[in-house]
Amino acid sequence: DEIPVPIGYADEWKVHEVGSKATVTLDHNGFFADKTDPEDVAAKKDSLRVSFDSEDTQRGPQYVESNGWVVVTRSLESEFYGPDAFCFNFYYSGNDATAYFRLIDEDNEYWYAPIKIAVNAKQTIIMRLSDFTLRTKGTPVVNETFDYHYLKSMELVFERVDGDGVAYFGNLKAVKYEDYQDMVIDSLDFSREGYTYADDSVYFEFNKTVSASGDSFTYEFNPRTGVPDAQKGYGFVKMNVGKILSTSDAFAFNVDLSGVADKNFNFLLRVIEEDNDVWSFKILAKDIPTDGNLLVPFSAFMLADGGFKGDGIRQFYYVKQFQFGLNNKYSAGAITVGDFKIVSLSDKVENLYKTTVGTDGMIDNFEGYESIVDIYYKWEPTTANKDEAINLYNEPVLTGSADNHAAKFFYKTDLSDAGYHITFDSVEGYSAIELYAKDSSAGNFNATMTVYLIGGPNELYFYEIKNLAKEWIRYTIPISAFNITADSFGSQHITCENVTGIALAFRYGFTIPTYTSGSYVCVDSIRFSTATEYEAKEVTSRIKMSGNKAVINTFDTDDEFVVWGKKTDTTMAASEIASNTAATISDTETASGEGRSLGLTYKTQMVAPYCAYVVVDSGVTAKGVTLLLKGDTRPSTYVEVIVYVNNKAYKARIDVATGWHYYSIGFSEFKYNNTTESVSASDVVTISQVALYIKNYTGEYIPGTLYLDEIYFDNTITTTTKTVTAYSA
Repeated sequence: DEIPVPIGYADEWKVHEVGSKATVTLDHNGFFADKTDPEDVAAKKDSLRVSFDSEDTQRGPQYVESNGWVVVTRSLESEFYGPDAFCFNFYYSGNDATAYFRLIDEDNEYWYAPIKIAVNAKQTIIMRLSDFTLRTKGTPVVNETFDYHYLKSMELVFERVDGDGVAYFGNLKAVKYEDYQDMVIDSLDFSREGYTYADDSVYFEFNKTVSASGDSFTYEFNPRTGVPDAQKGYGFVKMNVGKILSTSDAFAFNVDLSGVADKNFNFLLRVIEEDNDVWSFKILAKDIPTDGNLLVPFSAFMLADGGFKGDGIRQFYYVKQFQFGLNNKYSAGAITVGDFKIVSLSDKVENLYKTTVGTDGMIDNFEGYESIVDIYYKWEPTTANKDEAINLYNEPVLTGSADNHAAKFFYKTDLSDAGYHITFDSVEGYSAIELYAKDSSAGNFNATMTVYLIGGPNELYFYEIKNLAKEWIRYTIPISAFNITADSFGSQHITCENVTGIALAFRYGFTIPTYTSGSYVCVDSIRFSTATEYEAKEVTSRIKMSGNKAVINTFDTDDEFVVWGKKTDTTMAASEIASNTAATISDTETASGEGRSLGLTYKTQMVAPYCAYVVVDSGVTAKGVTLLLKGDTRPSTYVEVIVYVNNKAYKARIDVATGWHYYSIGFSEFKYNNTTESVSASDVVTISQVALYIKNYTGEYIPGTLYLDEIYFDNTITTTTKTVTAYSA
């Protein structure tokens, strides 16, 4: 049932001449010996040692094809009947690298499987023959069948080596996978012998209960008193596992929150890998589906704060420990986790990594995702960059709506591109790709974004945008501007009806690598369009000084970036907010008789809230706000003008007169929550939102309209100004 495969002599291993240089030797001291087994220690079994240094792996741009690529090969010419897997020990220490075990079968096809490296850890690797993939680039493709009964050669392959490194390889044997099943888990039996539990919390006292069947466990938590504020609100139950995860890419489990009254806290699941990296998945408890079922891709886990303890690479191969926890919770409760399985997304999600293009050409506007994990069912990340992750967030400045979502695509500098792709059925009638992008990278540098169009198999077309701006830009790229990649097969250009997917890739490289984490690019509204020319148009603009004022809006052109819309106010009951009201452009109601204004409809006995999200330039100096506003003939109408500073609402009231008037309000007149706290002149650069709440409590639900011709931050007034001046042309 087991066939040992000798490591052989060092000179039997050949270093590929095209790749980077490496030194191959044998270790005769039992590197992988089981220290608890005296016989194994005494045997001093040989292991292969492969070492390389940065002088050879990073030789400069003229060696771009071979930099960081090391292959060592040994002839086998052996039969393997019976086994269905390979098992071996592996150890790697050094700079970032990707490793593969590769086998050449009887008809010279190259079959490979990844070695999920845990840096500085002596690993046991198990690979089923069904886990191997055929290499098709630059090597023979014959019958596309892994003829593993007779193998000609074996190889260790290292790619994307960023510097020095040393690897050990030993105890190779062909085995029956079922004989090693005890080392592998595809589900959690919480009562399994060998699993141990411990608490990790200063604040919570945990009481743990495992169900009789072992398929779930409950952790009750009770806050302790006298705990410093910095340690309040969070804690974990640690479950020591020490097992290899079955070949999968997601966790499926159930979270029962019936034992928790307030769900305004985060549920957390952490995974501790063999190299001690700590990976964390966090979700708001109130965002967990009502049935409690979660399907969380491995790719949705991010390094926990302080969790970079190994190589910072998400492997999810050997798990030392699971941690179930919570934070931002300050009261008692109980959470039950159950039916925990290691699964494949492809078995659980229909149309995985696929979307439907809308009738308006929309590919993804990042709306409609019910949970943060859902986006990982549509967009598939690469793994080469090691920092691939996607987050959704609210981005109101693009649409004027607080409910507008955009996506953050993360990447790590100085490594391969972080890529993300989505597929769809081909469409017709479009000539360009349009998307919004904004660089939000950490530090003073600008990322490069490459947009790819996916054609048929091995057919990829690209358009590169360097030095992404720190402000939102709408990029319109004609499909005819995309060129085929060097390693693709197909025509030089692609047409719309042949596009079956789109990919985005992000990178930045320093002259001296820094491997900076936490950088990301914001993206919104990816779509097909009928445009025919390239355009990079700024779609948001910082409000800047012009003379003694910084104009927010004049409403005279469609190119103004600040958008006004109905404000969502969750502090008010729905019955208090006027429905069927809207902010609409008017060509007739203007102060000067020229240009345009914004009509703001309202209804008496109710509140009509409007708002605009703004970005204020650091050079703006102002002492207040001025509005040019037309009131109707209805008496007792007033407007609460609100500015938001660091998410705090500061309000000032103006009583609206009939006709066109200037209303000037100094910042000292804006008060927070009916206190004396007010806005200072220096706060203007941090204002993120301006709102107008129109109110009139006379009459019975009578509609009315105010018109706003201009609104600006004003430096000609004082901070205590509060005046109303009739408009004079």
